Formats: sequence, structure tokens, C-alpha cells
Amino acid sequence: MGTKQTTIDIEGLRIPDTVNLECQVLADLISNPDIIGTVRSMITRDMFMVESLQKVWDTINDMANKGATIDLITISARVDQETQMELLKRTPGLFTDTMAHCRALLEMSTRRLVFSRCYEIMSRAGNPGTDYSELLSMPGNLVAELAGKVRPGTTTQPIGDVLNEWANDLQDRATGKLTRIPTGFQRLDGIVFGGWTPGNLIVMSARPSVGKSAIMLQMAIEAGRACFPSTVYSLEMPNTELGQRLGCSTGEIKQCDIASDETVKHLDWGKVERAIAHFDGIPVYLNTRLRAMDDICNDIMLQHQRGRCAIAFIDHLHIISGGNNRLTTYQQIKERTGRLKQLAMECNIPVVLLCQLNRLSENENRPPNLRDLRDSGSIEEDADIVLMLARHTNARSDPDIDMWVRKNRQGRADVCVELTGDFSTGFTVFRERW
Repeated sequence: MGTKQTTIDIEGLRIPDTVNLECQVLADLISNPDIIGTVRSMITRDMFMVESLQKVWDTINDMANKGATIDLITISARVDQETQMELLKRTPGLFTDTMAHCRALLEMSTRRLVFSRCYEIMSRAGNPGTDYSELLSMPGNLVAELAGKVRPGTTTQPIGDVLNEWANDLQDRATGKLTRIPTGFQRLDGIVFGGWTPGNLIVMSARPSVGKSAIMLQMAIEAGRACFPSTVYSLEMPNTELGQRLGCSTGEIKQCDIASDETVKHLDWGKVERAIAHFDGIPVYLNTRLRAMDDICNDIMLQHQRGRCAIAFIDHLHIISGGNNRLTTYQQIKERTGRLKQLAMECNIPVVLLCQLNRLSENENRPPNLRDLRDSGSIEEDADIVLMLARHTNARSDPDIDMWVRKNRQGRADVCVELTGDFSTGFTVFRERW
């Protein structure tokens, strides 16, 4: 009895086409070249099907490496007219749109890889001359190749595994093991269930000179003391000023001791050494040089990979540079907060972002609420926790401030943590007011 030959309609299968998506990603990148570092962490040259688009990708990377200005005009001089027209057809997206386009291209290029490798396996399997052991190794090689394309944080988990991780976290907390990063304030720890949660974006807002930078430094030091390395990005103060604040916060040195060259001449250097010793071995890292969104995000990822960033602090949102200047302020803020939230999720660390409040609550003599955030819509949308600081009274000399928890995805909101400031050293140190 004869056997029936099984046939496969290869012609009916089409390799995934990503040309339109590739053009969109390139148009996004040309419109907002500051995000090239993030895009390069997801997209590679081999993901582009068409040689002309590969050349555009190479051109953008080359210009970025040389620090050249990247826009459609400068790119046009280095690509053919047909490619220019294809790029012009696309409407550039915001950062969140660009990331969605990049993820889609990553997925489609992976599908194309699977298609081509499977086609190769079928071709080899149909050839009697193919070595049997080589044929058996090909599926395994494909699996290994695909595993290299899976980015941290993008894998899915069964619900049972997720719940087991949650139970393990509870068990660790019950035995005293710190799994969340302490905030430095006992009542706030209780409100957020034990401290900062990895993957969360925490926004801390206040009017100028209320104390948000001082509290940020206290939180960073407290995290370091609990053996969670923290990195502080200060866009307002140089390292020397941050060092002075930390030194004075110990109580060993008072601001009047270093107010002038004459007082410094009579300084007790033993006190300086004791002040420095307060911070010996605490894993806190300060960066006051970076200003651009792309540079800050890339550095956070790098420091996290080096084990030097279990939590990041950024001071503050409204003076971060970079991005597309053609966007409205609201759109630029939305792009930044969306990107930082994504960064927190990908690195699995908390990111604490400082920002400004408008004057409305101050003028109306009331506690601040979410609508008092400058460009509040985007900030409120992306943040997991929103803290708002305000003086207990309108007097600028009032040492007491109220920390309002206005948004809290994990628990109670609209609760107040009362703090009091110690001005005795010339640098405010805040403690809970019971």
C-alpha cells in the first residue's frame, strides 16, 4: 500500500513585514534624538528589513556618537529622496508612543527570525544529506537565540508564581528581613506597607524652600544605612553644597562655623572628621553633572547593573533638559514621567522624583492637593505615590511641615505625616512630630 506524501504550502506563508513600523521608529527617533540611548537598548540594526532604512539607522547612530545635531534636515543630506518621503509620511510620537513602536518592532523582528529559522529547519529536514545530529541541534539553537532577545521585566509569569512571590515577601517581612526600602519615617513606612516598593514612581512635591531636597537626602541616607544603595541626581546643587548639607546635618559642624574664611581658620578639624565618619561605608552616590533625561536614565540603568542603585532620587522634574522642544510643556512633562515610570519597572527599583507645586494652595491658605501639581494630569497619572509637603503655618520660620500622602496605589491616601525640622545646625533635619 502506498503512502500519501504530505505537502506544506510554503507559498501561503508570508514573512512578517515591518517596513512601515521601521519607518515609524526612525521618524520618532529623528524627532526626539535625546532618547537614542533608550532606543538602542531595544533596537538593533538587524531588525530593519530594508537596506536604505539600515543606512538611516547607521546615520543616526553615527551622528549621535559624534554629538552632531540630528533632525530631518541634517538626515536628509545623507539618505536618498525616496527614503526621505517615507519618513515624512509618519507623524512622530511622544516617548511613550516611541517605546510602544520599539516594542512592536522588537516583537515583529523576533517573529521574522522564528519564520526564517523554521524555514531553514524545514529545508534541512527535507534534505536527505543533512547530518542528523546537526538537524536535532537546530531547534535548541533557535530557543537559545530567542532567549537572548527576551528583555528583563518582559517575561510573563503564571498567577501561582506571582502569589508565591508575594507570600515569600510577607514571610521575609515577618522574620525581619527588609524587602522594601525604608523611607526614613516610621509612620510613612506603615502607610506604604513597609517602605518603597520596587517598580514604583514616587513623586514628592513642595513649594521652594519647604524642605523637599533635605528630606530627599535623609531618605537616601536611610536607604543606604539599610544596605540599599541609592543614587541621587541633583540638578540644582553641586556636590560641594550637598556635602556641606550632609556634614552640617550631623550636628558636629554648624553653619556659623563655616560662614566665612575667618571662622574656617578656627574650625575644629576633629569635628569635621567626626562628621565625615557619620557616613563611612554608607552606599549613597551623588551625581550633579547630568541634566538631560536620556543621560539620567542611561546612568540609572548603568549604576543599577553595577549594584550601586537600588533606589534613585531625582531633584527635580521641571529642570530636566532634553526632549522635543516642539512639544507643549504638558507633553514634555508627560514624556518624562512616563519614561521614569517605565525605567522603574524595567530596573525593578523605586524612583523618587521631586517636583514643584504651584502657588494656589499657598494663596488659598489650605493643604495642597493633586490639582496643585504643576502640569498635574501627567504627573498624577504616572505616579504610584504622591507626597506633598507644606508648612504647618504660613510662617517661613515655622519648623513644622506636613507631609500629605495624596495618592497611594497600595493603601490609604489623604493622610498626613507630621514632621518637625531641627534648625540648630543651620541645615534642617526633619523628624516625625508625635
